[in-house]
Amino acid sequence: MNSADSSPPPPAAVPSGSNAPYGPTRWVPWMMVATLAILCACLAQLWFMTRAENALLRDQQRLTELELRNARQHAEAERILTQREIADLRRQLSPR
Repeated sequence: MNSADSSPPPPAAVPSGSNAPYGPTRWVPWMMVATLAILCACLAQLWFMTRAENALLRDQQRLTELELRNARQHAEAERILTQREIADLRRQLSPR
């Protein structure tokens, strides 16, 4: 037998640094994906909260418009009643 054939093969070189199978550069793309996923979740939550706030503000605006219309109608009714009372009092005070 040949002495070169009986020697064990050299051990496989363990990659180091950026070429390592579990090195830091292997995790960078996954960290970027995780960061983007978290950012998308935050933006989606912000979008839903903004839509809910807009709906609330729309409802408040409708309520305020109804209250304003009610106040205007009430003021108009009081004005009509006051004018009628004044007309009645003038008729009572006028000489016959």
